[in-house]
Amino acid sequence: MRNIVLCFLFCCLAIPFSLHAQIKEIDSLLNNIPKRPDRSFVEKINEMSESYIYTSPDSALLLLNKARNISIDYQFHDVFIPVNNTIAYVYEMRSNYDTAVYLYEKSLDKAYEIDDTIQIVKTSNYLGIVYNKMGQFEKAISRLHVGLKIIEKQNNRLLLSKAYNNLGSIYYSQGIEDKALEYFQKSYELKRELNDTVNMISSLNNIGIIYHINKKYSVADKYFMRSLELAVLQKDKASIGESYNNLGENFFMQKKYAKAVDYLEKSLGLKAEMNDRDGLAASYINMVRLNLAISDSLINTDQKRTYVNQAINYGKKALELGEEVNSISTQHDALKELIYAYQKANKKSKALEVSLQYISIRDSIFNKDKAMIVAEVNAKYESEKKQKEIENQRIMIENQQLRIKQKDIERIALLFALVLSLTIALVIYISYRNKKRSNKIIKEKNNNLKIANAEINAQKEEILSQRDEIEAQRDKVMVQKEEIENIHYKLTSSIDYALLIQQSVLPEKNTLNNLLGEHFILFHPHSVVSGDFYWVSEVNDKIIFCVADCTGHGVPGALMSMLGMSFLNEIVNIRKETNPASILNQLRSMMISELQQNPNNIDFKLNQKNLLIKDGMDMALCSYSKKEQKLEFAGARNSVFIVRNSDKDEIFEAKKFIEKDKSLYELKGDKMPISSYLRMDDFTKHEVSLLKEDMIYLFSDGFIDQFGGEENKKYGTPSFKSLLACNSNKALADQLNTFSKEFNSWKGVNDQIDDVCILGVRIES
Repeated sequence: MRNIVLCFLFCCLAIPFSLHAQIKEIDSLLNNIPKRPDRSFVEKINEMSESYIYTSPDSALLLLNKARNISIDYQFHDVFIPVNNTIAYVYEMRSNYDTAVYLYEKSLDKAYEIDDTIQIVKTSNYLGIVYNKMGQFEKAISRLHVGLKIIEKQNNRLLLSKAYNNLGSIYYSQGIEDKALEYFQKSYELKRELNDTVNMISSLNNIGIIYHINKKYSVADKYFMRSLELAVLQKDKASIGESYNNLGENFFMQKKYAKAVDYLEKSLGLKAEMNDRDGLAASYINMVRLNLAISDSLINTDQKRTYVNQAINYGKKALELGEEVNSISTQHDALKELIYAYQKANKKSKALEVSLQYISIRDSIFNKDKAMIVAEVNAKYESEKKQKEIENQRIMIENQQLRIKQKDIERIALLFALVLSLTIALVIYISYRNKKRSNKIIKEKNNNLKIANAEINAQKEEILSQRDEIEAQRDKVMVQKEEIENIHYKLTSSIDYALLIQQSVLPEKNTLNNLLGEHFILFHPHSVVSGDFYWVSEVNDKIIFCVADCTGHGVPGALMSMLGMSFLNEIVNIRKETNPASILNQLRSMMISELQQNPNNIDFKLNQKNLLIKDGMDMALCSYSKKEQKLEFAGARNSVFIVRNSDKDEIFEAKKFIEKDKSLYELKGDKMPISSYLRMDDFTKHEVSLLKEDMIYLFSDGFIDQFGGEENKKYGTPSFKSLLACNSNKALADQLNTFSKEFNSWKGVNDQIDDVCILGVRIES
């Protein structure tokens, strides 16, 4: 109890500090708006606001409205749409659906105006979801179909899977279960093709629920079990709890009470752990019904009493939670079940007490509904009364206007004759004055023409002078242009020659085939020349091969790679060193010496103190003996991945990652680069036995760190491991093609941020 109190006090103290930090962050951003904000600033505001939407929606709206105004002032149309959609979502979250619809429609109009098909699709989907919440089913379906047609033309399978899921949800909410099932299954198939495991979980649960509703319990079991397996792999507690609950209810309907109890209790445990009080209350009510059903199925009186008492305990817990969260519907359901439970326990006084509570709750719900009906009737009556009064007033006004109109016509007729006479006299007078004025104007215009001609001649001379000056400037610019083109040609020629030198130093194809056997190399330099390199040699019946990532890319990176390959040739081919840890130790010493990174050097100490980046490289290096089928490995910040079938012997020395029927093992390198560093320990040698058909992968960090995808984030190590494991059975040429396509697809329109190098080797015997 003391720990709970301390925790509560800590949370109470933490809240104001957190709010103060948020306010300070918002004020800092709004007080430092650049004089000329760019798109990235608006995108930053939009991104920051997303962290406040759920915790502080007013703060989020403050930021978003500022971002929206900037995008309008500077005509950032492409940024305006996502910002405006985020504002609409805040209002949607607050159930202010009319405002949300108005804002989404504005975004959709702008998307059509700038012909942004991606935003047309996204905004149409958002509108469909809001219309469904408003109960406007036909509008919801219409909006979703607009986006669906565009997605189908573009064959964007990720967006298509989401659109299918949204359509399925709308049909389900309307009770059109066959259509809902059709779209849920389409969504699931696309997610399975895309290997979108996270969203596959919800699709499997959706399909299972449809089969459960239609009493096809055995089919529903399969979908719920598959969703549970994937949720466990993803360690998604919320999805695991949902799958447990679905399985428990499904087994309950099949009268498989033991399994139902098992899964519902697991669901209870997870919901309690996550403090999901609404979900916990619903699960308690399910447990009441389940225990009462078990009691009804038993003959033994003591056993029946035990389950009835358990049902009562669960009912009390549900009622307490309902009162805590002030949920009348939860209290209503809990009391209803408790009445039946107390009757089964033969506790008539308690049953009567709970019945009175139930009637009170039910009446409060009824009174609310009744008050709403009375208010609607009164409003309708007042509206009709006002409408009738307005109609009477309209008739009176029209009669008055008719009488006034008749009198006006009479007055107009009397005045017309007088006005006509005065008009004729006035026309004659005005004609005389106009003729006199015209003569005067013509004379003035003639004088003005003379002055204008003199000014035009002066301007003509000035224009001719400016033309001569512009032609002289143009000739000067052309000379400078030729000089720049000459410099560019020389630089390009030098870089092209550097590429030829680097390609000549890298291992030849025949050497790679002879030493590595079945292999592939994915090599995508960031610039013309690369800071990544791969290297292979054979000494004393051992094949030494590596992948390295040098500091920088382009020409500086290429120079470092040439230095690295030169030192490796000396250490391995001349000194005959085959121990990978010793090779890295010697290579580091040579790099430090060659680059003058001596720790005793004053300039180098200054660099370390100021945390400047030092030249060096990261490397994964292997030494493989075909006779013994043993692999020795050492790494400087880089790891090696070994993939083999899950049914084969495990590599206990390595970290294990499972993907379907494949096991990926990671041998980690030391967290030290090949350069002078704060930590200068000897590198660690790892040794493992290999089996036939094992795949070895060495790589730089270029693929993993590449930004892209729908959310423009890094590809990441987990996705990279999954990609290697899923494709390890393919032929090496197919693997190369698959990885290259995946990289380009992920990168999309983004720039490549670093050199990319992956070396894959299959163990043949």
